[in-house]
Amino acid sequence: MKEENFILISTIRSIKILGLVGGILGAVSLIVGIDLGWPLKEVLTTAIVVFLSVLLRIVAEGLSKRKRWAWYTGISVCVVGLVSIVFIPFSVGFFVGLISGLILFGLLFSRKKYIKLES
Repeated sequence: MKEENFILISTIRSIKILGLVGGILGAVSLIVGIDLGWPLKEVLTTAIVVFLSVLLRIVAEGLSKRKRWAWYTGISVCVVGLVSIVFIPFSVGFFVGLISGLILFGLLFSRKKYIKLES
């Protein structure tokens, strides 16, 4: 049981860090894009990446406190993220968000029995 808790805590910590890094990279590229006069589509795409990174960090925080809303929100974010892969152009922030989303997806389904959810 200690090993499962260690894996769970380490994975949640990784998601928090990746969410923070994705948010910072996305925010910096958003500022640079606005400053350089990117088209509106590129600016909105970067804003979506920032939003998803922040949302992943919030979900990881909720999972670390074993909240039920975090599990359902995590599933929703993963489904929306996997569908939106087709529509979002690739960037560094996108890949960080994708990696953290895949880690979260694996965590939600493989470790659900170890996460005793509270309302």
